[in-house]
Amino acid sequence: MYTKVTLLTVFVFFSGIASFARQNEAGASGGVLERYVAEALAANLTLKQENLAYEQSLQSLAQSKALFMPSAGISATYSLAQGGRKISFPIGDLLNPVYSTLNQLTDSQQFPQVNNEEIQFLPNRFHETKLRVVQPLFNSDIWYGYKAQQQMVTVQQAKRQAYETQLKGMVREAYFSYLQSVEAIRIYESSLNVLDEQVRVTQSFFDAQLVTKDAVYNAQLERSKMDTQLNDARKNEHLARAYFNFLLNKELDAAIEVDSQFSGDFALPQAIVENTGNLTELALQQRNELQQVQQAQEATNYLIKLNEANRIMPNLAVIGDLGYQGFDYQFNGDQQFSMLIFSLQWDLFKGGARKAKYQSAVLQKTTLETQEDQLKKQIELQVIQAYEEARSAANNLSSAEYALKTSESAFKITQSRFQQNQVLPLEFQQSQLNYTNARLSYSIAKYNLLKSVNEVDKVINSL
Repeated sequence: MYTKVTLLTVFVFFSGIASFARQNEAGASGGVLERYVAEALAANLTLKQENLAYEQSLQSLAQSKALFMPSAGISATYSLAQGGRKISFPIGDLLNPVYSTLNQLTDSQQFPQVNNEEIQFLPNRFHETKLRVVQPLFNSDIWYGYKAQQQMVTVQQAKRQAYETQLKGMVREAYFSYLQSVEAIRIYESSLNVLDEQVRVTQSFFDAQLVTKDAVYNAQLERSKMDTQLNDARKNEHLARAYFNFLLNKELDAAIEVDSQFSGDFALPQAIVENTGNLTELALQQRNELQQVQQAQEATNYLIKLNEANRIMPNLAVIGDLGYQGFDYQFNGDQQFSMLIFSLQWDLFKGGARKAKYQSAVLQKTTLETQEDQLKKQIELQVIQAYEEARSAANNLSSAEYALKTSESAFKITQSRFQQNQVLPLEFQQSQLNYTNARLSYSIAKYNLLKSVNEVDKVINSL
């Protein structure tokens, strides 16, 4: 009926062997808990926000990649101008003497006199309509910006996966808490039935003048206490149900399917307990939070290279223009033009701004390296804590099992003697209370072990 638990029958800690929780899920009809986990991954609002952030990072990467491609656009301008600076062109003074001489020689007026001209600088009724194509040939901002954005996509992906792991662990722990609350209600209801029988038997003993009235009062008092505890257990069940449904983004009072694979007695798989060193190594390899910081460092490396390149390399691009230019819109051969431009831009001095940006990127990388070292220490501590909690939970379950067996045996004997009026009512009440507490302790120890296994899987990212 009960589980045999030793230090060597705790759970699977290392890579290559599935965790106990998932083994039970696979064996359960339809995988109740696994289905709930899948529902949470599909509906949890926080995870949806992480997915949207990841999609945004992909779009930012697409924008960075598009900068390598040529850009094309049409522009058109039409200028109307009046006044402004003018230039005098003495064409009359230059040509009129010549024209007069020619007219005298030819005895005609074939060459009329012309006036001097004043030409304004601002063009009036002038248009330029063109298609411009720009193709970057070499641009360090585009290249290193693209590489940095690639790493940021990986950072966001690791962040999303880290929350997925956290959510899986939260759903499993919340489910075990709910099952524990349901089992507590069942234990209290069973104990309440026993106390009802005690009240009935004690009353019959009093009617037969075998006990005094205080024995009846004490039995009724114990029954009232148990009823209060049952009400508290039902409250805890409602709270556990609401929190579990909250994680799944469902109605808070939605019914939860109870998986008997967990709520009943169970046998843990035989497995060797790994030492914390191997667990730590596995956690450092698999934790998404650590990958997130490491990828952020790679992105910062590209920012450093970008600022270095800006100091020593120019940006080069080719520009092509094709269109029409002239007075009034005519779009004929006289107005058509084409032009090819090679553009080189090299910032030689910017008042120390580039050096400051470079130093800022270096400091950012140093900060991330410090965060990585701190995170590694935190992971090591989490592994040790989860490991010791699991060992303690296994020992506690073994102790709770023994206490349950002995208290059950003692209660059965005491109950039989009480029905024969061979023990005092107070002795029976104490025996019944011990048995109820032992059942509750066993239930708590059982689900604490499940939760501790879940916690180990979570800290080594094996969910």
